[in-house]
Amino acid sequence: MSADILKGCKQSDFGRQDMPGVEQIVRAAIYKELKGLDYRELEYAQTDSRICAQFIKIDVVRPYSFQLYQKYISKITEENVQKLLVSLNK
Repeated sequence: MSADILKGCKQSDFGRQDMPGVEQIVRAAIYKELKGLDYRELEYAQTDSRICAQFIKIDVVRPYSFQLYQKYISKITEENVQKLLVSLNK
């Protein structure tokens, strides 16, 4: 799954270094799907819901935008999501 998320990302010493970790992206994708949220609702939930913030493991002071979530969550292939859900259910 990390290969999906990190595909096309370049390492740089310049600019903002605030990309969420792969675990945070996967957790955000799971939370989004379980709650039936769109990306804007996910952005709101991370600041409004302590449960969401703790599950995703984000810094509440510096939440991520819906554009960032959309950029990375949309990279995850359906096959990998199915594999993740199967392994979680086991």
